[in-house]
Amino acid sequence: MKTMLTDKQVSLFSELLKRDNFCIVMHKSPDGDTIGSSFALLSALKKMGKNAQIVCSDEVPPQMRFISDGIDVFDLQFEPETVVSVDIASQTLFGEKYAYLSEKVDFAIDHHFSNTFYAKETILCDKMSSAGEVMFHLFKSAGIEFDDYIAKKLYTAISFDSGCFRFSNTSPETHLAAAELLRYDFDASAINTKMFDCASLAQLKIESDALNSVRQYKDNQITMVTVRYAQVEKLGVNENELGGLTAITRRVAGTVVGITVREKSDGEIRISLRSQQEAPLADFDVSKVAAKFGGGGHVRAAGLSMRCSVEEAEQKILEAVIEEWDRLYDNPCK
Repeated sequence: MKTMLTDKQVSLFSELLKRDNFCIVMHKSPDGDTIGSSFALLSALKKMGKNAQIVCSDEVPPQMRFISDGIDVFDLQFEPETVVSVDIASQTLFGEKYAYLSEKVDFAIDHHFSNTFYAKETILCDKMSSAGEVMFHLFKSAGIEFDDYIAKKLYTAISFDSGCFRFSNTSPETHLAAAELLRYDFDASAINTKMFDCASLAQLKIESDALNSVRQYKDNQITMVTVRYAQVEKLGVNENELGGLTAITRRVAGTVVGITVREKSDGEIRISLRSQQEAPLADFDVSKVAAKFGGGGHVRAAGLSMRCSVEEAEQKILEAVIEEWDRLYDNPCK
């Protein structure tokens, strides 16, 4: 397979591997990509005799703990010499607990084109599907040997962020990387079933309840769903089990842009944006909308946070989405 990295990126990773006493930082609300990629890096560093640890401001959701080897909380075990962030596009994604580490990052490994270059050195591959795919190529460039464990973590990371290879960020190279990893001994079918087909009964109930809030705009091409914390509390759903809510708008036929508004227990409003790659409305970049509120992400998937009432958040994000929609599709001068 041809290299997907620049000479500078290869050089930076080589420099990283010369360091020791690592702290690998996962982003808040950790998902399959940041977890899988971080664990693969942790394993590789330890095999090289390095001292390394992983930290995260938030607990790992129950449905993702099969990726984190059953560990739910990651605390700092020793004072690091080298801080590496994995799959973190901006400092806001470090979370409150380890926000201070965002000022000390030596190397950022990422695939988000919205990366704000907060680290001293950044290895950014924004054409790749996931941090897992970036890590795959970095390992190959450095001659790091894969084993069953590392292959499983990287495959999981790639599959998660590519939506089991369904999303538009999936390239031929993504499939080639996955194919090479599948030569190792792990159960890819079980991994994908756990990530994409399994949910607790409480999760299914909250998703069903959320359907009552569906509203549509622009001839049903913009779909919004809102979930209030009172609903989550009533149904006994753990907040870190709500990742599947973003898929609701994506599944509504005819939706080009999906908006998911979720109120958290601390009053923070989390907003997820999704767009479909369907002609002739294939150029809606949700990351541009998220960036207006300090968020970020990709063309097809982005997120942001607000500190306001649910109603105000709904109004602000809807106005921003419609403004971008009108600019793209309803401007007769375009």
